[in-house]
Amino acid sequence: MNDKQTQQLSTPEDYARGIVKLLQGARKTVDVFSPELTPLVFSDGELIEAARAFALRNQHTTMRVLIRDTAPLTRQGHRFKIIAQRISSKVLVRALAT
Repeated sequence: MNDKQTQQLSTPEDYARGIVKLLQGARKTVDVFSPELTPLVFSDGELIEAARAFALRNQHTTMRVLIRDTAPLTRQGHRFKIIAQRISSKVLVRALAT
């Protein structure tokens, strides 16, 4: 039986809600690819809280985020960067090799 579902994500809000759903339903690992950590998506309060709660749920949970462009992440005050730094062993952000 295949439990995979497909959902169309067309706006930054849809993308943020999709990631929140993944985090809420995952047991161990969530992998996300994003060309860049767009603040409209990754500074969303609900997403930040879901990422924090998932990462701290137990010792085995990990969120891995792969990005192409690190420029948005280097801007001061990026909320996702702050949480990734605070719990860096559980929220991993990596850049694609250029």
